[in-house]
Amino acid sequence: MARLNLFLLGAPRVEIDDKVVELSRRKILAPLVYLALTRQSHRRDTLATLFWPEADQRGARASLRRELHILNSTLGTQWLETDRETVTLAPNAPIWVDVEAFRAHLVAVRNHDHHADEACGACLEPLTAAVTLYQGDFLAGFTLSDCPEFDDWQFIHADELRRDLGAALAKLVQLHRERGEYESAIGYARRWLALDNLHEPVHRIIMTLCAQAGHFGAALRQYEECQRLLDEELGVAPEAATTALFETIRSRRFPAAELMTRRQDDRMLGDLSIIPLAKPQDDGATHEEASRSLPEPSGAQPANQQTIPAPHHNLPTAPTRFIGRAKEMAAIRQLLFADPSCRLLTLFGPGGIGKTRLALEAATAERATFPDGVWLVELAPLSDPTLVPQTIISALGAPEGAGGSTLATLTNYLCTRQALLVLDNCEHLIDTCAHLADALLRNCPQVRLLITSREILGIGGEATFQVPPLAFPQRAQLLALDQLPHFEAVDLFLERARAVLPDFQMTAANAVAIVQVCRWLDGIPLALELAAARVRMLRVEQIAERLDDRFRLLTSGSRTARQRHQTLRALIDWSYDLLTLEERVIFHGLAVFAGGWTLAGAEALYAPPAAEQRTETALSFAPFEVFDLLSQLVNKSLVMADRRQGEETRYRLLETIRQYAQDKLLAAGNDTQIRKRHLAYYLALTEAAAPQLRGPVGVAWLDQLEAEHDNLRVAFSWALTHEIDAALRLAANLLWFWHIRGHKHEGRDWLHRALTAEAQVRGVQPLTTAQTPSRAQALYVAGFLAQMTAELNRAYELVEESLALWRLLGLAGSRGCAYALACLGAIALEQGQPAQAKPQLEEALALFEQIDDLLGYAETLSALGNSALAMGDYEQAQILWEKQLSLRQQIGDRDGTADTLSHLGTLAFWQGDFHRARQLYEESLAGFQGIGNRWAMGFTLCALGEVLQAEGSYVEAVKRYQAGLAFGRDLGDNHVTASAHYQLGRVAWAQGDSAGAAQSYREALRLMQTVGHFGGAAKTLCALGEVAWVQGDRDQAVRHCEEALSISRPMHYQLATGAALYGLAKVAQQRGDTARAIALLQEALTQERTEAAK
Repeated sequence: MARLNLFLLGAPRVEIDDKVVELSRRKILAPLVYLALTRQSHRRDTLATLFWPEADQRGARASLRRELHILNSTLGTQWLETDRETVTLAPNAPIWVDVEAFRAHLVAVRNHDHHADEACGACLEPLTAAVTLYQGDFLAGFTLSDCPEFDDWQFIHADELRRDLGAALAKLVQLHRERGEYESAIGYARRWLALDNLHEPVHRIIMTLCAQAGHFGAALRQYEECQRLLDEELGVAPEAATTALFETIRSRRFPAAELMTRRQDDRMLGDLSIIPLAKPQDDGATHEEASRSLPEPSGAQPANQQTIPAPHHNLPTAPTRFIGRAKEMAAIRQLLFADPSCRLLTLFGPGGIGKTRLALEAATAERATFPDGVWLVELAPLSDPTLVPQTIISALGAPEGAGGSTLATLTNYLCTRQALLVLDNCEHLIDTCAHLADALLRNCPQVRLLITSREILGIGGEATFQVPPLAFPQRAQLLALDQLPHFEAVDLFLERARAVLPDFQMTAANAVAIVQVCRWLDGIPLALELAAARVRMLRVEQIAERLDDRFRLLTSGSRTARQRHQTLRALIDWSYDLLTLEERVIFHGLAVFAGGWTLAGAEALYAPPAAEQRTETALSFAPFEVFDLLSQLVNKSLVMADRRQGEETRYRLLETIRQYAQDKLLAAGNDTQIRKRHLAYYLALTEAAAPQLRGPVGVAWLDQLEAEHDNLRVAFSWALTHEIDAALRLAANLLWFWHIRGHKHEGRDWLHRALTAEAQVRGVQPLTTAQTPSRAQALYVAGFLAQMTAELNRAYELVEESLALWRLLGLAGSRGCAYALACLGAIALEQGQPAQAKPQLEEALALFEQIDDLLGYAETLSALGNSALAMGDYEQAQILWEKQLSLRQQIGDRDGTADTLSHLGTLAFWQGDFHRARQLYEESLAGFQGIGNRWAMGFTLCALGEVLQAEGSYVEAVKRYQAGLAFGRDLGDNHVTASAHYQLGRVAWAQGDSAGAAQSYREALRLMQTVGHFGGAAKTLCALGEVAWVQGDRDQAVRHCEEALSISRPMHYQLATGAALYGLAKVAQQRGDTARAIALLQEALTQERTEAAK
């Protein structure tokens, strides 16, 4: 049997039977690694979110499906077990993972029956095997930059494995030293040092070992290396113990190894503390037993080694390089982490000095020191001091207490834990934070606190460190150009400037200005970053000239959140001050856009009708002026321009800047006028789009409306309270957009809100002639969308009212009246009333022919074809649908063409021509996909699955049903979802899984009843009756069939009625009531003949 080997310690490598397998993308390897190390079942939604966090759920799940398919195609299908909702590694598959083997070796050592500090020759073999497996850091060189949660998970594993390696190497050093094998001990010690070359105790260990081995020169060189590294990296000298050891070795007072007593040996190697290698096993296994259980490249791991470690921190990943601060980092380490008497350190200084970033870097460097975690608590958003303890509890993920104060709950939780808390931005809650810190110091002896604040706490036990500005040169003229970047402030300014202008360079011409900026902003990091961002639109000399009065605005702050927001406002004020009057006017108006805009949209805001120009000339610009002013705003980084190949440029504002512009617009008093123009533009856009959406250029219009969806929402919301007639028209114009792009529920809600608001505004007053058309059309669209979401009764009421209004206007022969009649006929047909539907459809068809509306004519032919199919007249249905297919193709109606192909596929299926049915459905599916009609794609996938099931391809059928189900869930459409569940029930039933069938049928029934799809409910009840009968629950079978009859008989739904009668007859026959069984079967036969005669 093939074996799968995963090598993850070092550059990741996958092998099957010792042959390397190349995986084409990182997103294929990453899920395999995650599944292999967690050894757990994971929900598809969880994995999709983990690896595609920026995508919507549907897109993320699709990406996951694709990568898993490629993985299975590459490796084979025996390694993963998947179903509709979960993915897991096959539990019995022969899979070997080097990480698991590494950890198992260490567990064997840890479980050996001796004290951890004692040496044991039997431990040598598993320790050596473990460190041999460690060929590099976990997933070395592998990263997923767009998956922050996976990166965190990878970092946690890499960090823990490095610590485990360090512990193993320390143990090996001890073992070889006690055996007198100094060369081996030195080799392992140097590998240990490579994990952190600033770790002084290991330098001392190597010096001692070299001296014991007689290599005094090597020992002295090791000291010099340690001295050099500490000076270059931290600017500090070696510790006193290191220097004392150096003097002992240099003076040759260090005794030879063979003459040393055990006491001397222990004193010299006192830094060699053994770190716990791994958590002990719970079963009390002996060393030999544990060793025998070590995994080999031929099988899966034991279950008790298949858990993923819980995260030990909530520290964010740094978005940029941490610049400088080596001395500050060394000082913090010495104050808080090296001094056992200090458990509270406050980093204080003015706003923007870099306290938070420094604290986070210091905390990140010490994560391995705190077994119970390092936790960041952000207090800046709080204004209520009483919420501080609860905020800390939430950050820790601690359980809330059943009673008592939250402070007591917090101290009780932390009293036995060894953790570091980073409390960030305490100044506006200083008294509360002081009392809380005091309580933690008194009650939680192993907790350490790192505080950032503009003010010290002023309590006993507090150590303080004033965070200084970044170092900057006093005068540029006295330094060579290449020396300036060694100053931290200059380095930061240059890096941030290059982030916005990649080719930015410091030159002899601008060096003086750069130093001036660094000096005038006192080396404060936040101020430097804000200034550097302006190099895209200003030369550094211009920035320096404008800093006279900006330092106070950029760095002043107080203890309130509002003042922090004022700092941000001051930043935007600075950019705003640089705008011309005309640029400001344009900038104000852009605030009304949501989700971006096009140049045409911006021009519309400032090209008002002639009637407005006489009174509001200040808000009027020619199109070329709008373009020039918009370009200037882009150049000044207030407006973002998104340019894509082959697409129209779209512009957008960052949300913070948009809110700032909105305030300016309101202050200028132009909000109403600008929003009126915004509404007028998008109303005109929808009116231009509406007749094109089902034509040859329909897809382009649909894409444009999709891009402007947020703006349409904004325009509609404003129209609801200002121009209700425009709201009705705007919502109604989007009918086919709502339908084709899967926004039916949103469109239905828009229409409901608009119709309700219109009635409230009008009150008891009757509709005027001018108002009636807007309401009539809106009622029709609302009804159509209700029909599409299977709310058939409500749909009929709305369209019936629409028809009455058209007739009230004397427009019985109008397009509106024709569409209303066609919709009423289609609804009646869905309700199982073909006799009522036929005259309405025929009247609509005559009207469409009279007014030469080919689209409406084709829509009605479609409904008449459905009527013929329901009556069993397959020939007539075929004639009608082929005729409408020709019309659809003639007018370029891609959505209607795909829909007609689907109808023809259904007809072929009912006639038993499965091959043709599959071809038609696949062609239909491609058509719907091409225009983005996901709702129809969901139904068509279910129909295609039905064909595949009929052909016996159950696996492929289930794939189509599950895909349809995913569309339904993604769209929030219960109709599609119910259909998919019903079909999944059918395939489960066909495969003999009655329990699975019942589960799917019940879910389908629930959804069908929710949306009022009574025909589907009746059909599903019959299916449930069949399941109950097979399971031996005769009473339940009768109840289901009788309920189905109560629905299907009034609807004249022949299929469900016949199935229900047949189900009741089977039960009657089994119970010995032959006469009733015959009567029921005769009734079913009579029903069928009667319907056929119609």
